[in-house]
Amino acid sequence: MDRRGPLRFLQVGADVAVVRALVLEDADAVTRALSDPATDVATFLRFAHQHRLAAFCYSTLHRLGLTRLLPPAMLTAMRVAALRERATAERLRAALLELRELLDGAEVLFIKGPLFADRYYAGRDARTMNDLDILIRTPAELDRVEHRLFGAGFTRAFHLPFGRRLARHFAHHFEYRWGRLQLDVHWALQTHVTFAIDDARIWETATSVAIEGRAFKTLSDEYELVLQIVGLLTDLQVGKLRLRSIVDIHQVVRTLDSGVDWDAFLARRKAEGLHRSTIYALALMLDVLACRHRFGSLAARLDPLRAHLPPTADGLRAILASRPLDASHKILALRLYDAPLWASAGWWAASLPVRLAVYGLTLPVGRKGG
Repeated sequence: MDRRGPLRFLQVGADVAVVRALVLEDADAVTRALSDPATDVATFLRFAHQHRLAAFCYSTLHRLGLTRLLPPAMLTAMRVAALRERATAERLRAALLELRELLDGAEVLFIKGPLFADRYYAGRDARTMNDLDILIRTPAELDRVEHRLFGAGFTRAFHLPFGRRLARHFAHHFEYRWGRLQLDVHWALQTHVTFAIDDARIWETATSVAIEGRAFKTLSDEYELVLQIVGLLTDLQVGKLRLRSIVDIHQVVRTLDSGVDWDAFLARRKAEGLHRSTIYALALMLDVLACRHRFGSLAARLDPLRAHLPPTADGLRAILASRPLDASHKILALRLYDAPLWASAGWWAASLPVRLAVYGLTLPVGRKGG
C-alpha cells in the first residue's frame, strides 16, 4: 500500500467494524456487523469498555432499536453499566452547577465533561466521563480560583517540588479533589515548545451552552476540536490512546463540517504549531471510522497534505495495541509535532521530571476521563 496517499480501507477487526457502523448510525450495517460470524458479542462489549465506548455503544444501539441483537445476559450487563454511567453523569452535572456558582465572576471556561457530552453526543448518557475541567484565562487567575476552591473544601492533588512557575511552564493544569470529585484547572489547552495556541482567539470565539437554564461559557467548536487533537497527541505519546478519542473527534467534526472553511482552519493550526498533528488526527479519524464519504470536502483538503506524514495504519495499531512503555507509540507521536524529532524528544525529556513531580506516576500514562 502506498504510504504517501490516504488509506481508504484500513483493515480492521470485527470490533472496530461494529464501532464504525454505530458511529455512522447505520442500522443495517450495525445489524450485519453484530451478526457476522467473526463478531463475538461478549468480546465486543469488552472491547467497547476498554476503549471507553460502552456508554456510547449502548446508547446508540438503544436509539436505533437494536438492543435485541444482544444476548439477554449481555443486554442486562450493558443496562447495569449504563445505569452506573448515568449516575456518574448526574453527579457530575450537579457538581458542575455548583461549581458555576462557586466561580461566578471569575474568567473561566467550562470544558469537557457534561458540556461536551451534551453538545456533541445524543446526551450525557452516551459518553463516559469521570471529572470536571475548567480553563482559566491567565495563570494569574489561578490564585483567585484556588482561593475559592479551598474555601469550598477542595484540596490539592498535585505537588510542586520545583515551584509553581516551573510547573506552569511544563504542565498545563493542576488537579484538585473534593471527596470523589476531581477538578482539573487548566491555564492552557496543552503546552509544548512548538505550540503557539492563540489564547486570545480562544476567548474571543468562546460560546455559551445552557444546562438547566444556566449559561456556561465554553470553547467554540473550533477550539473544542483543537483540544481533542492535542489530547489525542498526548495520549498517543504516553501509550494510552483509545478509540473514544477518534469518536470524539468525529462528533466535533460532524458539528463543524457544514460551516467551516477547512483551508482557513488548517492555516490557523499552522500558525499555532499544530499543523502536522491536526492533519494526522483528522486523517486518522477519516480512515479508522471509514467516513471519508461523510466529510468529502475535508478529505479532499487533507489528501495532498498527508504525503510526508506517517501512515494512519500506524495510528490504528497504536490504538488497538496501546501500551504505556511502547517506544514506537512515543516515536510516532514525536514525529507529529511541527518540529524536528530531536527537538520534540528534547522537550519531552526536559519536561518529564517536572510533570512526574507535579502529577505523580498516574498522569503521564494517560489523559483522564474528561
